[in-house]
Formats: sequence, C-alpha cells, structure tokens
Amino acid sequence: MTHYQLHRSGQRVGITAQATGHRFEVVGQALSGHFELCEDMLETAELRLELSSLSAGDRLKDHELRRFLDVPKEKEARARLISPARLSRGQTGLSGRARFRFEIGARVTETEVALRGSGPNAHASLSLRFTQLGYKPPRLLLFSVRDELLVEVELSAEETSTAPV
Repeated sequence: MTHYQLHRSGQRVGITAQATGHRFEVVGQALSGHFELCEDMLETAELRLELSSLSAGDRLKDHELRRFLDVPKEKEARARLISPARLSRGQTGLSGRARFRFEIGARVTETEVALRGSGPNAHASLSLRFTQLGYKPPRLLLFSVRDELLVEVELSAEETSTAPV
C-alpha cells in the first residue's frame, strides 16, 4: 500500500454554477488530506477544503459566497471515500469512478466522482446540486442560479512512509 499526503501548495478546487446567460466560478486552494493506493485500488481518501479560501474574484461576490455558506460557522468542507474503488490503468495513468461522502457541517450527501491521475498528481470531477446539501439555489445579483454545480479538483501529493493518523 502506498500512502500519499497532499502538498501544502499546488491544489486547486474550481466550482462552477450557471444561470441563464451567466457563469459563476469560485476557486479555492486551501485543500489538505491524504489517500492510499494499493496497486490499482484506491483504498482510502480524505480531503478537507477551508471554505474561507474560496474566492469568486471580487469582493461583493466573495461576501455573498461567505454569507451563503455561513463561513463564520462552517469552517471546512470534507470529502471521504466511502469504499475502496478499483481504478483502470491506461497509457496516461489510473482512472475510474468512486463514491464519496461530502460534508459541510451537518449538511451531508454522497455522490460519484470521476478520477484520473498519474503518480501523485490527480484530477477529480463531480456534479452536485445545491439541494443535495440542503441549500436553496442562490440568487446572484439579478440571476437565479441553477440547482447544479460542477466541481473540478486538481491535487498534488507526495508519497509518505506511513498512513496518516
């Protein structure tokens, strides 16, 4: 079994929401966690994102985002692999799908995540709905946001000699 710990830098979480004629993007980089691989099997994975690191690129949008997520109360979003997932080995590395549990405070959902990676570098993509996590889709400025989010995660890790505690 090979254990990986995420680097302190080099992580990126991109979240995209859509409204008619508009696209809203949020980026976060304060991602931490670890995962374990045994040959072509993802055995464990746990990730944490500091919600205060999310930015929409402008003060007004950032203020509304923090208010919407209740950032003073909810400090982080967490994702955990539900059960081991077999990955396929191809020319560009490993790929596959796995079920993860996502939590923001008491808000919890499970969803399937598409994974691909080579060595300690990985990419994950998933779709979520606001309502899956118990949120009502927001209004941004004059626009009603659709009840769907596209989440893209880029991460870089280093091999460690022991499993995290």
